[in-house]
Amino acid sequence: MTPLQYRQLIHVAYYRIIRIGSPPLLTAFLAMTLDDTWPDGPAPADFPDFWWEALALEIQKSLIARDWFWRGLSAAHLKAAHAANKTWEQVVTEGQPNLASLNLLAP
Repeated sequence: MTPLQYRQLIHVAYYRIIRIGSPPLLTAFLAMTLDDTWPDGPAPADFPDFWWEALALEIQKSLIARDWFWRGLSAAHLKAAHAANKTWEQVVTEGQPNLASLNLLAP
């Protein structure tokens, strides 16, 4: 997976879960903080981490569909990035070394 494909995957996965407005272009999305892109509405009362869990799962599912896995990605990881006021580019860049190929036939 190329770095561009990886960034596009995160962008698309985010907007498959967080369906708010029109998605910005990839470069604008990557420059935004997680807080800039996060929905204003509350999560379901009985599942306060719903958005975080759903997004982490969607990203992993999208990666797995392409024979990749992000070691350490979780709702807690995304929440920590949010608390640190990180941009999506920072999250993506920091996550890239944690990508593992699931293609057992790769050289």
